[in-house]
Amino acid sequence: MLSIGSWNIWGLNSSRKQKAVREWTTKNNLDIIGLLEVKIASSNMQSVVTGLGLNNWDYLSNGDGQIPSRILIGWNKATCNITIVQSSQQWLTCEVHNQSSPSPYKITFIYGHNSPADRLSLWSYISHHSTAFSSVPWLLMGDFNAVMERSDRNGGSAAWLGYQNDFGNCMRVAELMQVPYTGLRLTWHNGRTVGTIQKKLDWTFGNAAFFSKWNSAQTNFLQRTISDHSPAVTSLHRRPHKARPFKFLNLWAGGEDFLPLIATTWQQEVEGHPFLQLTNKLRLVKEQLKNFHHLHSSHISRRVSKLREEWGMAQSALDNNPSDAGLMEQDRRLAHQYNQLLNDEESYYRQKSRIQWLKQGDRNTKFFHRSLLHRRGRNTVAKLIDEEGLTITDPQ
Repeated sequence: MLSIGSWNIWGLNSSRKQKAVREWTTKNNLDIIGLLEVKIASSNMQSVVTGLGLNNWDYLSNGDGQIPSRILIGWNKATCNITIVQSSQQWLTCEVHNQSSPSPYKITFIYGHNSPADRLSLWSYISHHSTAFSSVPWLLMGDFNAVMERSDRNGGSAAWLGYQNDFGNCMRVAELMQVPYTGLRLTWHNGRTVGTIQKKLDWTFGNAAFFSKWNSAQTNFLQRTISDHSPAVTSLHRRPHKARPFKFLNLWAGGEDFLPLIATTWQQEVEGHPFLQLTNKLRLVKEQLKNFHHLHSSHISRRVSKLREEWGMAQSALDNNPSDAGLMEQDRRLAHQYNQLLNDEESYYRQKSRIQWLKQGDRNTKFFHRSLLHRRGRNTVAKLIDEEGLTITDPQ
């Protein structure tokens, strides 16, 4: 398990704040940290790194020598290695190689500008790169300086202005999902007893590839201490898949072979009293449906991809020989099979995701799949605290 921290520390030049970061990092066994609003001049960077006192750690920042660094990232060289992919005043995207995993992934630490107009370039960056990074696990975390909806703030003006929709619209376009979290919800406090304002400005998001790799990832927003922002700790969990109970898939009922299969199985002779006959016949039907699933609907997205390739090859063959009757028939057959399998795939993810308010036929398979991933993560119990205050993380 890897642990990643993000914290708007509100300046890092004082020894007091350096000590707070060191204690936070050590206490939470962090492997990677992203420190925001650090305000470090290039001439003072080495002094700050030394003051952090984290042995065998390395650091990179988004400073350019002229403007003080706004984002500083550090990592434990014993567990991972990091290289910068893109950098600006509002984000620092890096590629991470774990010592225990050959597949790299990307993390973007974010410190959004105060001005809504200046944040437009941040939303544009996220939207644009969501496509480029779609096949790679991508984690985004930090101070976005924006709220998603009215309930993400308490105090201050109650007005909801047009620019406040930019953040939510960006996340929808980029198809990013919030990592399930515990701890504080309103992560920023203006520090006043009169005229108090609290907001959720610190967020953690992942793409579909991220949730596929870490199906139980979770963020904990800790209590504020030395900064007006709550520090965040994201744990990259992956729970092993357990044997699941038998479930009937609605898509089976649309197959031509379904009813004959049920009828043939149900007509088999079984001995015993009526209730025993019923339970034995149900058991036989279940076994037949498992075989039916294995033959027709298991790994359904893989089947869709394979059939798409076969149909593409058939179209190319027909294009080279447009009058060939056999190729015409093959093209029609594969087209029918492909569209039927698309319907089956959508039905499968629709049922798995438990979302019922979209009409089937709108080709919302990707949406249903993302919803399924997010639901699995949201429903995961990552830890329990027993009566003695000990934290239990072992699944058993």
